Amino acid sequence: MTRTDETPVTAILSISRDHRDEVTRREVDYTEIIHPGDKQLYVHIPSSPEDADLVAQMSALPCSLADLGIKVSTGRVVDFRSRDQLLTEPYEENYPMVYPANISHGVLTHPKETGKPQWFSITCAEDRRWLVPGGIYTLVKRFSAKEETRRLVASVWDSADHDGEGPVAFDNKLNYFHDAGKGLDAELAMGLSIWLNSDAVDRYFRTFSGHTQVNATDLRGMRWPTAATLRGLGAGHTDLPDTDTIDRIVNTVIVGEQETAA
Repeated sequence: MTRTDETPVTAILSISRDHRDEVTRREVDYTEIIHPGDKQLYVHIPSSPEDADLVAQMSALPCSLADLGIKVSTGRVVDFRSRDQLLTEPYEENYPMVYPANISHGVLTHPKETGKPQWFSITCAEDRRWLVPGGIYTLVKRFSAKEETRRLVASVWDSADHDGEGPVAFDNKLNYFHDAGKGLDAELAMGLSIWLNSDAVDRYFRTFSGHTQVNATDLRGMRWPTAATLRGLGAGHTDLPDTDTIDRIVNTVIVGEQETAA
């Protein structure tokens, strides 16, 4: 790293895909790596000039999650600690229990044969603290499955499609986007899911998240389009579009936001 008056100017990136590959090196501007967040600095490691351009585009997006009025949290239920509450069949007072396995390629199915109990029962008043109010939420897997090449896998939960307006239990291996603890409007929830399921956003996320988990903190550190733009992405979609459509409309938004900023 080159410094002038103790201020970083450039950095050398050394990149190798695995131990058999030749290491490539390139010099980049320090500002390509260090990006300010709302409460902390984020380090991006763009492995190619194309990734560096993508980071610059995404970092210029206008909103943080706080600007959107949205929060993201980790699911409340740790299944091995809640064995007495988990049911394979609905019985008396119970609510849907949603796991990452309920989501496949962006499609959420419940109930589903996953080898996991699909219902959360209320055995005492304290059990209700693990539930989330009924509504519409955007869910993101914290860990991607072996057959999934993507780091970010998102879907939409709508209580009206599954169990009326009753509460729902989300597994601790899921993150969920919400509005101060309650659900989102349908267009915003779908817009978030479309955005997160795009190839561009997945590649952007990988530049600053070197681990295999998708933590809520990482999602808070991302930049986002405006709420109006996200609702525009979700408008007219009751199901997730195909991947080509997702990539096309998200790339259009990224280019449009860049032109607006310029």
